[in-house]
Amino acid sequence: MDEQKSSTCLKCHDVAKMDKEKQPGRAARRHDPVFWEENGKSCIDCHTGIAHKRPFVQD
Repeated sequence: MDEQKSSTCLKCHDVAKMDKEKQPGRAARRHDPVFWEENGKSCIDCHTGIAHKRPFVQD
């Protein structure tokens, strides 16, 4: 998912529809796609293991 720059996340989560006024300052700033481009970040950088459980990987 990281290699795809969060395209999988963005299929369900539309950043344009997020109400940044209702989010704490840091979250609102980081949900700005300009931040992602400027810093080379994606959804995965902040939400891995938080928003969804990590997939089970058998050793």
